[in-house]
Amino acid sequence: VRTLATVLSPAAGRAWQLVLLFGPLLFVVGGVLLRLLPVWSLGTFLSLPLLVRAAKTGSVPGTAQTHLVFELLYTASFLLKPVLL
Repeated sequence: VRTLATVLSPAAGRAWQLVLLFGPLLFVVGGVLLRLLPVWSLGTFLSLPLLVRAAKTGSVPGTAQTHLVFELLYTASFLLKPVLL
């Protein structure tokens, strides 16, 4: 099976993994600064320890777990917005 990670060099694959791990946090910060996302979206930064651990180990299960936690926090920010305002 040829995936993007196997097509890229190991260094490029590692860099791409870091973009996929930390890119969503940059998206959230940009969205909050542009007032496109509720400020509660910054709660996704609670997933930062998992992101760092997944970045250090490079494990696929760790990356998947990190994305799950991030998405749950991101969804919660939209559900809590009406309640906390």
